[in-house]
Amino acid sequence: MDNSNLVGLGGIGENNNFEVIDENFNAIPGLYAAGADSTIQYRSVYTITLGGSACAHSVNSGRHAAMNAKKYIDSL
Repeated sequence: MDNSNLVGLGGIGENNNFEVIDENFNAIPGLYAAGADSTIQYRSVYTITLGGSACAHSVNSGRHAAMNAKKYIDSL
């Protein structure tokens, strides 16, 4: 069995600020997604067969989701 393609792709939708979006593409205030849960950007785009391919996305999306969540909290 080849486990290299057992990755989760096509998760929660989010915008460029990593805010979770609803089915009408509207941001849900105060709700952010990062890591493997926010890999909808890869759906129908890449055929990733290399385990760990989303590691950089996980680190980058977590960082940006946290920074944008802080901005949101500061705006309340």
